[in-house]
Amino acid sequence: MEKRFEESQERAKRIIIELTRLTITGKAKWWRQKQHPQCLYCFVNSEIFVFDTHDEDGHINKQMGGVSLEIRNRSFLWLTDLEGWDDVINLLLQGSRNMIDSEEYGRLIRQCDPKILQDLETTI
Repeated sequence: MEKRFEESQERAKRIIIELTRLTITGKAKWWRQKQHPQCLYCFVNSEIFVFDTHDEDGHINKQMGGVSLEIRNRSFLWLTDLEGWDDVINLLLQGSRNMIDSEEYGRLIRQCDPKILQDLETTI
C-alpha cells in the first residue's frame, strides 16, 4: 500500500512539474468560471485538468487547506505544508495570471470533444 501511495505522489509531482513548464511556455491555457471561482481549468492539447482550491472566493495562497486535481478518472490531493504544496500554489498563481477569455475557452472545449469521442470509439 505504501509503495502505491509513493508512486501516486511521484506522478502528482511530475504532473505539476510538466504543467508548470507548459504554463511558462504558453502551451497550457488557463480559465476560471466566474460562477465557480474556486475551480481553475488547465487545457493542454485535448486534456482538461480541473484544480479545485476549495475556497468559495477562489483565493490562492499558502494558507488554503488543500487543492485537489481531477484529470480523466484520477484525483490528486495536496494539503498545506506537505511535499509539493509550494509547487502547486506557484503553478496556480502562474496560471491565474494568464487566463484566457470565454471565447477561447469555448474553442478549447470544442477541441476536446473529438478526442473524447475517439477514446470512446476505440474502446468498443
